[in-house]
Amino acid sequence: MMVAESLTELVGIVSPVDGQAAYLDSYFPIAAYSASARAIGELGGGVFVWRADVPRDQHNGGSVISPTVPGAGDPAVLADYLSGAGETHAGFNGCWVRDLDGALNPTWFGARVDADLDNSASLAALVSAAVASGGRDILFPRGTLQYSQSPNFGYSHMRMIGSGPSNSVLKYTGADKALIIDASEFGPSFIYGLTLADLTVEGNSNAQSLVYCEQAAHMRITDVALREADSATGVALELRGAVACRVENVVCSINEQPMVSRPSKGILLGRLIARPEHFQCSTNTFVDVIIEAATDIGIHLQASDQAMFFGGTSEANLGGKGVVIDDVCRYNSFIGMGCEANALGDFINSGTSTQFINCYSSTSIEMLPSARHAVIEGGMYHRIDIAAGAKFTAARRLAYGYWSADGAGFFDDGNYTSVEGLMDMRAAESPGDPSPWGGNYVSQLGAPTVVAPTSSPHTVTNTSGGTLTVTVAGGTVDSIELARDGAATVVGGGSSGLPGEGTFALAPTDALKITYSATPSVLTIEGQA
Repeated sequence: MMVAESLTELVGIVSPVDGQAAYLDSYFPIAAYSASARAIGELGGGVFVWRADVPRDQHNGGSVISPTVPGAGDPAVLADYLSGAGETHAGFNGCWVRDLDGALNPTWFGARVDADLDNSASLAALVSAAVASGGRDILFPRGTLQYSQSPNFGYSHMRMIGSGPSNSVLKYTGADKALIIDASEFGPSFIYGLTLADLTVEGNSNAQSLVYCEQAAHMRITDVALREADSATGVALELRGAVACRVENVVCSINEQPMVSRPSKGILLGRLIARPEHFQCSTNTFVDVIIEAATDIGIHLQASDQAMFFGGTSEANLGGKGVVIDDVCRYNSFIGMGCEANALGDFINSGTSTQFINCYSSTSIEMLPSARHAVIEGGMYHRIDIAAGAKFTAARRLAYGYWSADGAGFFDDGNYTSVEGLMDMRAAESPGDPSPWGGNYVSQLGAPTVVAPTSSPHTVTNTSGGTLTVTVAGGTVDSIELARDGAATVVGGGSSGLPGEGTFALAPTDALKITYSATPSVLTIEGQA
């Protein structure tokens, strides 16, 4: 086997024969590499085989090398060389083909680790070659790889693996998205099965997103550390329209990796930018994520359904908010998650059917006015606040006042709050809980509302979010129809033989149409009468 010290020597081999092998020491002359790159051996070398039948227009500057593209081994013209610019024998065959053993490496495309230079062209060539190869496996080297522009890694089954968060660092120097996974660039179809693992993505004070993902399903992000972004607007992990993805052991923490510029938000789950009217995040799973850095919100569910958070924490965020769930979010669950030291609230919920199971909070967990059907079950809390307007909150078998007496308590101004088995850990009971040591109650029962029909028919529609009881009495009622799921049924009045008076329970969205010739009295009450 011949040995070539750099690409210059490889392409200078005279009259190679089909199947001849050559070992490349380094992509560029050894002097072009930092001492640390030389020490760890990340120099872009490897075994090449001469393939006489490979067209030279397949040159990609990394895994397929045409000997007649000018600039081989010259760092000053790398971008042109990778693109095949200046090929002098277009239409000819014969290339040096790298003997691949699994994943592609950016150093094979001229990237240099631990060097103050821009490796954007190498990363773009790397992605193109990975997609063309069909394998779509990328192995990021040990060391820090600096670049100013991210290619789009948004391809199904792309696998991007580093050598561990403390070993492989992607250092972004631009002012937009550090690592892009964006299927919307290619149309409405989702990408599937992408993997990002075992590395650190580092931005800077201008970076807007460290990992940005749009329109991906069945993606897995594991053992990834995120640091440095715009403190006013930057997001560490931004998922938009993600479906059935798994995020595990993702960390954005000043305790693990000190930061000069903390991101505004740690994790954001939102709608697609390309098609916001259609898709919000759905059925994603988060395991042991740690956010301890955000200047605004640690974890923000802006538009998310059925997310599951297992363990992990969002704490000591400078903006004072641990986890925020917006009002369009539905059926999200937090199990065994611990949040603390967020001055403006550890869990702040405005969503529908949010569940908090065996969690803990050292400041407050809050149900805001638009919260519906929230469940807080088990766990340890400092203060629980249920705001006026919040409905059908269930608080069961939990402890509060756990950390200290100051500001602690259970405060309920909501409607239809159900309480079971709360334990006040302080010496003095809180005024907001009439039975802190295990009793039960339902709070704020709705007051009856008398409705005066103005014309026949009069329709009552249940928009309460829970049960609505309607009582019809007096007058002359010709018919009463209950409409549910598009079907109407006569339930009283006139020739039906059913009473023209009575009490009717309406489920959410049900409507009761009352047709009369003499005006009856109509009374409504939220909940059971």
